[in-house]
Amino acid sequence: MSDDSEPGGEEASPRLAMGWLGSDFTTRLISGVVMAALAAGALLAGQHAFNALVFLLALILSWEWGRLVHGRSAEIVVAVHIGAAALRP
Repeated sequence: MSDDSEPGGEEASPRLAMGWLGSDFTTRLISGVVMAALAAGALLAGQHAFNALVFLLALILSWEWGRLVHGRSAEIVVAVHIGAAALRP
């Protein structure tokens, strides 16, 4: 009997065993690897490249957060977030 055994004594198929990861697991895994490669590349390229990447990601996250919280009419909220990110020291 293995760890993948079903209560009835049957072996779980790999497709069912990976079901708890979600149907979009492959997409999330690939995007995670791409994001890690971008971060590593920016880090190796130097401080300015890494700072630019962090700034770009802050802008994208501000836009996404504004849309999640305030809906499609969040232009002013997103503008304030972008302004705050632009004023960083």
